[in-house]
Amino acid sequence: MATHDDIALDEEFAQTKMRGSLVRRLFSYTGPYRRAFIWNLILTVLATASTLLGPKLIQYGIDEYLTPAFAHVSAVRHEPVNQSISGSVAQKENRASVASSTDPLTYWPTGSLSPARGILIVSALYLANLLVGWALSVVQVRAAITIGQGAMNDLRLAVFEHIQRLSLSYFDRTHQGRIIARADSDVDALDRVLTWGATQALSSLVTLVGVVALLLHYDWRLCLAVCAVLVPLAWATKWFHVRGREAYRQLRGTMSRLTASMAENISGMRVVQALGRETENLRRFQALHDDFTARWVASSRVFHTYMPFVGFLAGISTAVLLGYGGWRVQHGALTVGALAAFVLYLGMFFGPIQTMGDLYNAMLSAAASAERIFALLDTEPQVRDRAEAKALPPLHGDVTFDDVSFRYETTSADQWVLRDINFTVRAGETVALVGHTGSGKTSIISLLARFYEPQRGRILLDSGSSRREEAPFPSQVCQSARGPVSQSASEPVSQ
Repeated sequence: MATHDDIALDEEFAQTKMRGSLVRRLFSYTGPYRRAFIWNLILTVLATASTLLGPKLIQYGIDEYLTPAFAHVSAVRHEPVNQSISGSVAQKENRASVASSTDPLTYWPTGSLSPARGILIVSALYLANLLVGWALSVVQVRAAITIGQGAMNDLRLAVFEHIQRLSLSYFDRTHQGRIIARADSDVDALDRVLTWGATQALSSLVTLVGVVALLLHYDWRLCLAVCAVLVPLAWATKWFHVRGREAYRQLRGTMSRLTASMAENISGMRVVQALGRETENLRRFQALHDDFTARWVASSRVFHTYMPFVGFLAGISTAVLLGYGGWRVQHGALTVGALAAFVLYLGMFFGPIQTMGDLYNAMLSAAASAERIFALLDTEPQVRDRAEAKALPPLHGDVTFDDVSFRYETTSADQWVLRDINFTVRAGETVALVGHTGSGKTSIISLLARFYEPQRGRILLDSGSSRREEAPFPSQVCQSARGPVSQSASEPVSQ
């Protein structure tokens, strides 16, 4: 069982800023899906372009059909009634003709497209644009899921394969729960980034660039007035970047320690119950859980302070737009349709900012998990074979320990499990290793199987060394030379 101090150890990962190298290494797992990845980005750009086209169609319909129609009707309503027509019947006919001319959707001068027909065409184009955008989004989502889940599966397999190659010394010093967290919860934390990260980042970037270009096209003065909120927005984003990164690193570290504590207690439940430590272990687990809850609340507080502030800035921009934009409409500097499109594009401007803030929130959690995963993948086995390691020849069976000294990495430097051990076992001989607990019996067998390597001395097989410095044999070959020894379990004695 791990001690409380061991469980409380800090996670072994670099406390550095989120680096581009980390992102590149993470997205390198999308390499086998490169064609689908490129296709996904193309679909994302097309779907975003379809979204940007919507307000433009609305602006065109308002300015080209609704506004002229209502202007014409207003002019007709203010024309005087023809006084040369006498009689009540003639007056009624004159009023009827004027009333029919005040319908803005049916009346239009001969030779021009009526407002009703024009609005109908614009509405049909708008609906077609929505259908095209929906179809592009469906295909894009399927491609994104294929890429993201495939990359996560490849990464999980790489972690599992690497764990199997690690030497036993790694498992001696690393808690079981932390190893499980690397292949389970840490990989799951990458789901949002690997599946939707590139898509949402590209879509938000294209939307922001497109919206800013369109706003400048409509009215650069109004665009500059609205962009005044970018200064406090940049300050808030910087604050969120610093505080959010640290909060999520602490959260992931606490979550890993919580998982490690649970795994250690479950695997050692026999010892826990035998020693009556249920109350003590529950107290320690509760302390870890309280720490995890506090970290979770802290990270949530950071995120849910930033996002409402972005919404508040969006509201201020809308108020500025309606006030200053309405004044410019009254003075003829801006059309009603352009103002309506401006309002819609402004909503699109802050939408991607909130999406990118949410994505960055997921990136912080994913970066902390990726650091842990890559730290595991970068861990080299203690027992490694040189490139010139050769196949083990047929063995006669002699084993020699020549001045072998060995200690585990978890023990102090002056505490040797084996010190200057010398013995030879000839082929066919039967040797019993006898000693008290901790005298090194299991360590000798582990060294012989090359689960570990001695710090000093050498182990010879038929006068050839199993260490790579003298006569390098692959560790898998040395371990395959073992043979099983059957044991019969004792039967319970009936009373």
